[in-house]
Parts: sequence; structure tokens; C-alpha cells
Amino acid sequence: MKEAKKSKKIFLGAIAIVAMMTISAIPALSISNDSVQATNAHVIHAIDKPMPNAGTLTAGDVLISSDNPDGDDQHPSVAVNSEGTIAVTYEKAPSILQTTTPIVYSNDHGQTWTTKFEIDSTMISGSGVLVNPKIIYNSNTDEFFYVGTDPMAEYGNFQGWIQGDIASAEDIEYLIAWSSTQQVESASTHVGDWMVIPSINSEYSEQGLALMYLYY
Repeated sequence: MKEAKKSKKIFLGAIAIVAMMTISAIPALSISNDSVQATNAHVIHAIDKPMPNAGTLTAGDVLISSDNPDGDDQHPSVAVNSEGTIAVTYEKAPSILQTTTPIVYSNDHGQTWTTKFEIDSTMISGSGVLVNPKIIYNSNTDEFFYVGTDPMAEYGNFQGWIQGDIASAEDIEYLIAWSSTQQVESASTHVGDWMVIPSINSEYSEQGLALMYLYY
């Protein structure tokens, strides 16, 4: 029994060491002031662009963009804060080679919407294809968090923190990227009492799980 406990501690210690080595190997990633090219800033700046109300803006219970003639907006994620502000992120395809994830919000129960950010993985040294976006509200901090995944990038899981009120936020603080040499199939995220937990599913790993980071 003592040998089993000792082995377990060694195994967990090995995981911790590997995780720390991986984190230290991640390069500094950057966003430009106009959110198009990489420079020295580490933020994604707000757009604050009103969305025109052109016909229906909803699919089920969540908003999909009004400028969607090809019907290719998909995978929406919605969250509501304590003040009733609705935040939605989803996949948008400006071209066949690009997928972005806008973040929009409404302060009037969905009557009007504002595009706050439009995140493209090329802003963070990625391929330009950003999928599986999630917007999450943490009631303990009273703030929204964002996570998206670039399945083609080595540092492919992007996590951002929208500090304070989303309506007045000027940027998203870029938090973390996980590292893997394999492509990923999907990602999911949830917020605990004091942390954001992104989980990445990789078809190439033996147990179906790539690398998971905890960040608070």
C-alpha cells in the first residue's frame, strides 16, 4: 500500500514537471493595436460596432449575426451576467479559408446588439481558423471569460479575460495557450469558483485528452 501511494505521488509529480516545462516553452504571443497583425501588445482591442437589425437575429435562444447570407454562422455560446447583460460568441466564416469568433452583447434583453470583439487566431500566431468558442460568466468575479480553439496551431487553445463591464471594456486580456504537437478534435470550458478550466480532446492521445491548463 505504501509503495502504491509513493508511486502515485511520483506520477503526479512527473505530470506537474511536464506541465511546467511545457508552460515555460510557450513563446510570448502578441496582438496588434488594430487587432490584425502581431506586434508587442498582449491584448485584443474592442470594436464596438452596432449590429443592424435586418430580419430575425436569433436561432433558438441565441443571436446569430444579421449579416449571414450564406447561413454559415454556427456553434453559438451564450452567457448572462448578474445585471442581465447577454453575451454571445459564435463561429463566423468571412471566407472559405478563415473562421473568426465575434463576441457580441446586449443590454436590452436582445432588442439590440453590439459586436464588441471579433477574434481571429492570426492575431495570436494561429492559422486563421478559430472554432469551438465559449463565453463563460464567473459570478464570483462578475466577469466574462472567452475560450476558442485553433485546431491547426501548435499553441491552439486561446483564453481571454474581459475585465469589468463588457460594454465599457476596451480590450480582452490574453491569458494562456496550451501546447500540443497534435491536432485537436474539440474543446470545452467551464468556470469553477476561482478558475477557468479549458479541456481539449485529441484523437491522437491514448486517453482522448491532450493538455489541460488551470488558470485563475
